[in-house]
Amino acid sequence: MRNLSTLYPGKVTVDANNPDGTFKNEVTPGVSNDGTPLEEQWQQDIWGWIAHLLNKVTVAPNGAQENEATSQIYDALETAARTLWTASLTQKGTVEQATSAEAIAGTSDVVFPSVLGLRQAFNAANAPPVYANRAWANFDGTGASPIAPNASGNISSITTAATGTFSVTFTTNMPDVNYGIAIQFDPTNIGLLGPITSKTVSGFTFTTYNWNGLAAGNANLFDPPDVNIVIYR
Repeated sequence: MRNLSTLYPGKVTVDANNPDGTFKNEVTPGVSNDGTPLEEQWQQDIWGWIAHLLNKVTVAPNGAQENEATSQIYDALETAARTLWTASLTQKGTVEQATSAEAIAGTSDVVFPSVLGLRQAFNAANAPPVYANRAWANFDGTGASPIAPNASGNISSITTAATGTFSVTFTTNMPDVNYGIAIQFDPTNIGLLGPITSKTVSGFTFTTYNWNGLAAGNANLFDPPDVNIVIYR
């Protein structure tokens, strides 16, 4: 890109907004010779930019005059914004909104869902609000303490100090103690969930009992082989 103030010293306007110069008319047309010349050099800068843009989006000039109703240059810019400057995980650029199908499929990393699209992705595009699962785990309660979960999210540790007693610690604390806890365990036995105790923002403790074959009131604390916990807030 050429510098007008260097090409035409004294024949361009240089100011704070245009330190490299901008075009100006002659003070006395045809006489003062102090206006910016109409020359190939700076015209080519403009035309070269337009030609390069059309080439990048593989569009040939159509020979039509540009006007308010139709502009091949504007259409090329629009195409470039959609195809050449697309945002990704490693590149800034334009963002295309995901369709409902794309939001639900969740397989594209170049389109982004709207707020409604996020709800649709959770199969919850109706009136009731959606609340997030803040922590979860699946683990074998018969394992030695500390128990390594089979799989988990936001769970720092699971320990057991006695049979049927499990203490869960979060990796990241809950905002308060008003979270909900869902626990399911050992489908092969008639189990009973005991009280949830020591509930804090950082974790909680719960107990598990086995009623299988025992009279009412005689359930024993036991370690279930398959325990599932989910925390909502």
